[in-house]
Amino acid sequence: MQATDAIRKIRLNSRVLLLVGMFALSQGERANAGLWSDIRDSAKAWYTAYQLGDVDESNIPQMPVEYVGKVNLRLQDQIELAFDENSPGIGHLGWLGFSPEGTLLITDHIGNQALEFSRTDGHYIRSFGQQGRGPGEYGSPQNMAIDPRRRLYILDKVFGQIIRYDRQGQYIDGTRSFKGSRLLTGRAGEVFVLKTNPMKIIEIQRLDPTTWEPLYRTPLSTDKQRFISFRMSAYAHLCYSPVRHRLYYLGPNDYLVKEVDADTGQITRRFGQRPEGFIPLPERYQGIVRGSLADMEELEMTSPKSMTLINDRYLFVSHRHQTFEVERASSQLRWVLYDLNSTANMEAYAFSRAAVEALESFTNIIPWNSIATWQGHLYMWREPSDERANTSNGTIETYALSFETN
Repeated sequence: MQATDAIRKIRLNSRVLLLVGMFALSQGERANAGLWSDIRDSAKAWYTAYQLGDVDESNIPQMPVEYVGKVNLRLQDQIELAFDENSPGIGHLGWLGFSPEGTLLITDHIGNQALEFSRTDGHYIRSFGQQGRGPGEYGSPQNMAIDPRRRLYILDKVFGQIIRYDRQGQYIDGTRSFKGSRLLTGRAGEVFVLKTNPMKIIEIQRLDPTTWEPLYRTPLSTDKQRFISFRMSAYAHLCYSPVRHRLYYLGPNDYLVKEVDADTGQITRRFGQRPEGFIPLPERYQGIVRGSLADMEELEMTSPKSMTLINDRYLFVSHRHQTFEVERASSQLRWVLYDLNSTANMEAYAFSRAAVEALESFTNIIPWNSIATWQGHLYMWREPSDERANTSNGTIETYALSFETN
């Protein structure tokens, strides 16, 4: 308790000193008004970035989960992405998504590329930007999004920026955005960024697409999750429903999905089924801002592997129990499908034995963003075999869903 009180006093004194300093700067000589103004604005920006607290989860309504049936999967199609003189190679797929036209959008975390392929025959269409430090260039693309005006956005986590292109791949503009892990666009052109802020809390920001100014900032993780939020932010997932105009967030080492009003940033409810074998974050990590590498090597947790929205109604979620040095073949996955039309109870569907067997063949997919949906179907990327690696970028498998109710 004494240590906690001391930390609080340090924080309070720091804020008081900062406010006093800002006031003193505001009283500077008129001859240096421009300089003092710049310093004052920088101090205000710094303070704003640090002052956002964590989320109070006790005030968020939690819906009980009720299983109402099972989901079956049927393999419908397999499309091979060619690798030849006309198609760039994919070193390691980092993220898979779809354009409004139904083409495949792919980021490559080894080749540091943002690519577009045909969903119907797998041929290469175009690239967006390239690796570099110039205008329209990036360190490594995290994911992509397309707004209603057909402008394409890339989140660059390495250099901390958002880059905007036209639909043909010509650079338009961009802005700085540090510690981002996911970017989405809304039905009115809003830009939503999931990021870890300077206080090591995961938050969602809604940005004005014209000025890039944040319209709101909503914290999504708690102070006790700082260690895991800072170290494992890549495990956080975010989906957007244009019909409901809601965002759905699932953080690392958690199973409770938070629903966020996209207009206001208010968290409206949370729901989730605790997966079998779930391990809460150990007490020794609680409140740690920066853990050591030794802490990471000992870390054991159950985290979301993937989350995607199907038909703007069903939320597909999978979890994996893992350690930092995870053995892919032995790690266990759990799947569940939530019906967002639920009212009193959150209705959920388990996956049939046959569906689980089909999904288990994808347990070696790293990272967790290689499952996407288009027109009610699941699309999963399978890396090429060693024998096919010189002629194939991998295969996109299409699965149809059917439901059995209890």
